[in-house]
Formats: sequence, structure tokens, C-alpha cells
Amino acid sequence: MIKINFFELKNGLKIYYLFNPNSLISFLQVWYHFGSAQEEAEKNGIAHLIEHIFFKGTEEIEETEYSRLIQREGGSCNAFTSEEKICFYETIPTEKLEMIIKMEADRMKNLKITEEKFEKEKKVVMEEFKERIQNQPIVKPLMEVRKDVFGDHPFSRDPAGNIETINNIKFEDVINYYENYFHPKNCTLIIVSSKDFEEAKEIIEKHFGNIEKKGKIPLPIPPLSKPAKEYVEKKIPIKATVFSKTYFLPKKEEFFFPLNLLHNLIGGDEDSILKREIQEEKFYVLQAGTFPFFSNSGTLFLFFSLHLPFIKKYNFLKKIDDLYKNKIKEILNDKKFEELKGRMAFSLLSSLNGSEKIGLYLADCIISRGSPDHFFNDLKNIENLKIEEVFKTLEFLKEAPSCEVLLKGSLWKKI
Repeated sequence: MIKINFFELKNGLKIYYLFNPNSLISFLQVWYHFGSAQEEAEKNGIAHLIEHIFFKGTEEIEETEYSRLIQREGGSCNAFTSEEKICFYETIPTEKLEMIIKMEADRMKNLKITEEKFEKEKKVVMEEFKERIQNQPIVKPLMEVRKDVFGDHPFSRDPAGNIETINNIKFEDVINYYENYFHPKNCTLIIVSSKDFEEAKEIIEKHFGNIEKKGKIPLPIPPLSKPAKEYVEKKIPIKATVFSKTYFLPKKEEFFFPLNLLHNLIGGDEDSILKREIQEEKFYVLQAGTFPFFSNSGTLFLFFSLHLPFIKKYNFLKKIDDLYKNKIKEILNDKKFEELKGRMAFSLLSSLNGSEKIGLYLADCIISRGSPDHFFNDLKNIENLKIEEVFKTLEFLKEAPSCEVLLKGSLWKKI
């Protein structure tokens, strides 16, 4: 029987441990509850910069050795920064789990931040921004649209920051942020391993229990209640045109499975409504679909279309309206509903194959959705989902605050 063991150290560090006897691999995630939405606006990008510096050594580990030590043991490591969190994660043979735990505790407590490292990584982050965002003709306008859609909400800031805000970051800022937000009480460990729990608990207490570092708990992020604008229109330096419509919904667990089912029905699966219509209108529609985004601050549901305007205007608004009024009710009968539920159940079961997949799913339940109980209840909740709940969510969705975005390609014309 699968069991999730939870315990909390005296210094406030929270640990979720899932024993997985069927794998020789352990998967460790270290979640710091601080992201780009909690930065000072003028220092946007500092969380991502600190993520980079975390790989540049401590008093015990040389600057270039962190990743190499893990790779020598047959493991891998990586990290990412989002609006709400920073996550460091490692996959390692179970007999080397203590090595990883020790290394993570070491960099929580003893990260060696020098001005030389700071300046070097600052340049790396700026070059990364130029390559991935500034020099990409479609990405830069999308970042500008983000500000139009979210307005003064902290989600208007991209985790990567921008050239101006990254330039604003000083060496002392990095030191202060590291001391303030990278401490046990602002951190959650999630481990999936074949190591005996009591043995693992002893190892965690040994390496993390003596960290007395204290800091701040970030202020809560305001809820995503509505967009700053209802309509945004911009020109983009590519030939294709992009249209999207984003709905803002409150954070409610009751939306989770109905929205995922609607996503698969409308635009997520290869045989979804929009994907089939692309095949029928293949001469001018390049891509169309949907995307649900779940966060602690709220829920977004996005419709999008990429099309060739010089052949024919793709009237996406009309299609969305038609979906609400006719298409979904025509297609979503009891048989289709059970088929979509079956696919969701299969996808969930597929995520329980291997320590890494189990760990990612468990983290989604705990970090994004707020409770490890979802890990055990999701399959039953899919089975118990009623078609009426989906239609109720659909009605709520179409009345929710929304923002339409039209990014006009260089060949745009109204037809």
C-alpha cells in the first residue's frame, strides 16, 4: 500500500516522503515558496538569477562540481523558476540519496555568493534573456501582452525578468534575498525513494535539522480575479496572426477535472473539436487549441489560434461562441463523456510509473493544489465526476471575466 509520510523539523522545514520499493532510483524536489510574483518589480528576475547561482558552489563544493558530482553517480539535476516557486530537483540511485540531501542542505545554508560569481551569472542570465526572448520576433510581443492582460498584478512579470530589471539587481540584493527567502520554514522537500522511511528521516534530520537560518515568509500573491483589459491588439513581425481569449476563474478544486475534461474535448487531444476543424480548414489554420493553467492565485483557461490572415480571416470568436451554444452539447453525450473520463484516468495511472513521474504528480498535488490527499483521491474523483458538473463549469467559464488578444501579422488584413 502506498503511504505518504509527512513530518516537520523544528526549524519549520516540511517533508513529504513516499516509499517506492519498485524503483532503484530516488527523486528529490526542493521547493522554495518564492517566485517572480513576489519580487520587487524593479528587481524582476532576481529569483531566476539566484536559481542560477545555486549551482555555483558552497564552502564545501567547488563552483563547477555540483552537477558533475551528481552525474558521476549516474544522476541528473535541474531547476526552474515560476511566478510562485523555485524548484530544484535531482534523480539519483537510491544508495546515493544521502549525498543529494547533504548537498541540498549545504546550499540552503552555505551558498558561496561572491561578487565575481554574481557578475558572471548576471551576464549569463541577460544573454539567456536576449537569446530566448529579446531576439525572438514572437516572444517579445507576447511579454508585452502579458503586461496588458495582467496589468498591476504580479503575474505581469515574467520569471526571466528583462534587461532593465536584471541590470537593476545589485550584489547586496542577491545576498538579502538569499538570506530572507531560502530558509527551512519557507521550503518543502518532496522525496520518492526505495530507501526505508525511518532511515531517510534520520538522514534528513541529520543534514537539515541543524540549519537555524531564519528569514521572511513572502507576502501572499493577490488573486487573479480579472484581466486588466478586455481587449488587446498589437502588430507582430511575423506573417501569421495569433488570436487568444483567456478566461479568469477563481482557484477552486471543483474546477480541476471539469476544466481538464473540457480542455481535452475542445483543444487538447488530437481528435479534439478544434484539432478536427484544423484538418477541415487546413489551408489557413496552422494551430488552435486550449490550455488550462492552475495556480495558487487563480485559474486561467486559454483558447488560442495561429492562422494565415492573407488567405482568410479565422473567426475564432464565432467558433468559441458556437462551442458554447452548440458544439459541446452536441458532442458531449454520455458515451463521449465516459470516453474522456477513461482517458483522464489512464493519463493519471501513467503518471505513477517510476519515481520521477510519481514525484512530479505528488508535487502537483501538494504544491499547486494544496493537499497530498489529491494523490489518493484523484482516480476516485474522476470516476465519480458527473456530466452535469462539466456543463455547470462550462456555464461558469463562458460568464467569467476574459481578455481577447489579437496579434496582427505583417500580412494582416480584414477579410
